Amino acid sequence: MKRIATGVLITVIALTLVGCGMNNSTVLDAAKTFTQAQINGDSKVIQEIDRSGPLAYPAQYVLSLASTSGYSKHNIDEFKFEQVNDTTANVLGPKDIGDKSLSFVKENGKYYFDSMGGVQETQVQVQAEQQAAKDAAEKTAQEVAQKIDYLVGEWDGEYTAGQGNTSLILNISKGDNGELQATFNFGPTSDNPKIPQGSFKMIGSYDANSQILKFQGAQWIQQPNTYVMVDMIGTIDATNNIYKGTLPNTGEFEVTKKSS
Repeated sequence: MKRIATGVLITVIALTLVGCGMNNSTVLDAAKTFTQAQINGDSKVIQEIDRSGPLAYPAQYVLSLASTSGYSKHNIDEFKFEQVNDTTANVLGPKDIGDKSLSFVKENGKYYFDSMGGVQETQVQVQAEQQAAKDAAEKTAQEVAQKIDYLVGEWDGEYTAGQGNTSLILNISKGDNGELQATFNFGPTSDNPKIPQGSFKMIGSYDANSQILKFQGAQWIQQPNTYVMVDMIGTIDATNNIYKGTLPNTGEFEVTKKSS
C-alpha cells in the first residue's frame, strides 16, 4: 500500500510539472510565458526558455530588471501582446514598466527567447503605413494632374520688351507624354500698332507646390526679322486666373486665362 501511495505521489508530481510546463508553441505564447515568469520571479522558466547565451540574458539578470521595473505588482492581463513577425513580439506593458519587443528563435517547433529591445512596428502597422503613403501619393498625383489640367487653354495679355508693349496669346497644351507645351503668339497692341505678328513653340514645366510655371522657347513657327525667342518664368494665381512673371533678359508679362 505504501509503495502504491508513493507511486501515485510521484505520478502526481510528474503530472504537475508537466502541467506547469512552458507554453511556447507560438511567438505570442512564448512572449506571454516569458512575461509571466518575470511577474512570478520564476528563474526556472526563464532558464528553460532562454536561448540568448550564458552571458547575454542570464535568468538572475532578467529577474533583476523585472524586479526593478515592478513586474511583481502586475498581472499578465495588464500586458498586451502583438506579433511583429515570425520571430518577434511586442510586449506593451503598464505605464511604470513600458513597452519592449522580444525576439525568439525556433527550435523543434517551439520558440525560445533570444533578445529584447525597443518596440517594433507590426506587419499590420507597416502595411497600414505603406497603404497610407500610397494613398497620399495617389492623392498628390491626382491634385498635381488637376492643376496641370487647369493650365491647359488660352491665356491672353501683354508683355514688355525692347519694342514696347506687345500683345501675347499663350496657348498651353499637353503633349502625348503629358509634357506641357505652349505656343507663344505675339503681335501689335492698340498703343503699339507697328509690332509684327509672330509665334513660336515652347516646352514647359510646372512645380505644383510653388505654382511656378516655366516655358522655354523651342521652335519658330513665324519669325519676324530681328526677333528672337524668349523664355518665361512666372507664378500661377488660380484664384484670379492670372499667370505673370518675367521674360529673362527681356521684360515682364501678365496673361489671364480665357474662359472656356
